[in-house]
Amino acid sequence: MQSALKEGFNSGAVRLQDGRVSAKVLSKKIKRDLSKLDRRHKANQIRRQRKDSLHIQDKFPRCYLLSVQAVLDHAEGNALKACTEKVLSEKRHLGSKDGPPHLVVLVALHSRAVTKNLLDLIQINEGDILQEVDGQSCSFALVCPKQKQRWCFVEANKDDLHSLLDLAKVADTLLFVLDPQEGWDSYGDYCLSCLFAQGLPSYALQLSALTFIWADCLQAAGLVNELRGRTSDDPNNTEMEEDVKVLMKADPNVQESLQSEVVPDPMEGEQTWPTDEELRDAEAAEAAAKGVHMPQQEEEGSAEEAEEESETVTIPDSTRDDKYDEHLDEAEEEQMLEKYKQERQDEMFPDEVDTPRDQLARTRFQKYRGLKSFRTSPWDPKENLPRDYARIFQFHDFFRTRKRVFRELEEEQNEGIMVGWYVTVHVSGVPVSVSEHFKQGAPLVLCSLLPHEQKMSVVNLLVRRHPGNTEPIKAKEEMIIHCGFRRFRASPLYSQHTSGMHDLIATGSLLTVNPDRTIIKRIVLSGHPFKILKKTAVVRYMFFNRGTHGHMKCHFDGQLKSQDTVLMNLYKRVYPKWTYDPYVPLPVTWVKNEVEIDPAEVEMD
Repeated sequence: MQSALKEGFNSGAVRLQDGRVSAKVLSKKIKRDLSKLDRRHKANQIRRQRKDSLHIQDKFPRCYLLSVQAVLDHAEGNALKACTEKVLSEKRHLGSKDGPPHLVVLVALHSRAVTKNLLDLIQINEGDILQEVDGQSCSFALVCPKQKQRWCFVEANKDDLHSLLDLAKVADTLLFVLDPQEGWDSYGDYCLSCLFAQGLPSYALQLSALTFIWADCLQAAGLVNELRGRTSDDPNNTEMEEDVKVLMKADPNVQESLQSEVVPDPMEGEQTWPTDEELRDAEAAEAAAKGVHMPQQEEEGSAEEAEEESETVTIPDSTRDDKYDEHLDEAEEEQMLEKYKQERQDEMFPDEVDTPRDQLARTRFQKYRGLKSFRTSPWDPKENLPRDYARIFQFHDFFRTRKRVFRELEEEQNEGIMVGWYVTVHVSGVPVSVSEHFKQGAPLVLCSLLPHEQKMSVVNLLVRRHPGNTEPIKAKEEMIIHCGFRRFRASPLYSQHTSGMHDLIATGSLLTVNPDRTIIKRIVLSGHPFKILKKTAVVRYMFFNRGTHGHMKCHFDGQLKSQDTVLMNLYKRVYPKWTYDPYVPLPVTWVKNEVEIDPAEVEMD
């Protein structure tokens, strides 16, 4: 029996009849030594398992997911590295011989900051001026032989905020000129807030009008490593190499149409529902035929609807200056007071409106509808569209189209004009209105249009309220919008200060281009129970018809109490107004509103 146990369990311990092993005798597993051939087979098997884990196998889905994730991470890392190298390469070529000149825009952030002296110092001490663009605007191109760089300096006009924003869109570096004592004033704060919202390139700071600089003496000892000599350039050199040639011409076969709107066909019949104007004209014609005078209920209702479309935003209380009432406009103050009252009323009772006493509720709320559920109830985006929607374009898939356009742009990037060339552009077919609205001395920024960029559509934006604006904001008023290289007027425009300055209202980013995105307006009608009988109640004060016709009998899911309030939600779709205007009025000159401090009165430690 002991020999059988030794052969079966490979153990040197002697088992007793009861199956126990003596505590002093430890079992030991014999380690088998593999032969050379077995070790080779084992190594090949491990190597084969590692290789198979990188391939797609249905038996090992987890290994497949891990391998795909690793491949995606590796590809994403390579794409990010290539993008970083591309950006660094563009920065290295900026201002070099093969690249475009480095565009520097000087921005004064204080009324006492002077940029003219800084430009004079640059012209005297550095390089040679190649071309002076405009003597009034102090813009010139500069070449620095020491650094082998080309520069272009442009001074931004203090009185034109639009020109400053346009220059910041194309500038490589912004040079902010500060006052040595105050830094920047209210105008500088306003400019910085607009620039931060639009996006800043690389920037630098410079102090102007410094009379002295605090400095100590530095002593250092060392060895001279090398002496370098440099031959001075000939100051009377008159040679000039000029090679002018036509690089590209507009090809009508490749040129895309500049049509921005769709010309609707009145006989298509896509939108057969009559508009409000057509309904009013038809009713007026019918009343005139019968010899009956029509009341102005429809016009009053439309005016009230236009007024109710104005939505307010809750804002915190603002701190005013003590001398705010020196140039007080009573009419504007009354208007602002009414806005604040509407804003407070909307904050206390959001979306609640009162039924007018002099107008039928079915006439006042004829455009609204009831929904069983705001989230799950269907709403057809093609239903009862306004006539202006027949003039716009719609993308089948906006993001896919944008991706395809950028991919084609990268493929055609090496064709035509290269980056860094000095070119003269001739544009044909420019309307006369462009030259009429162009201000002499303002910068002119040219940008090429991608396919479909000239077409009109409905743009959805995500915006955030700017903390510098504290006035109640109404919808469907004109405002000035900066979106990319475009600047245009469109509805709405929010309230302005008495000085007429344009306030930065909100900042945001483009969400999508989709006319089917429905914007639903909700109103809430409120009433009080008059008679309650189990789950049935008579509600009053919701409609104000004569007598008991304004009472409404309602059925509820549960028992109603006398102190409850009955609410009814109504919804309608709202559309943006067609008020696009690319011609924006010039900004008003900034009026300084802080107290002047005499520099002589400032005590220096």
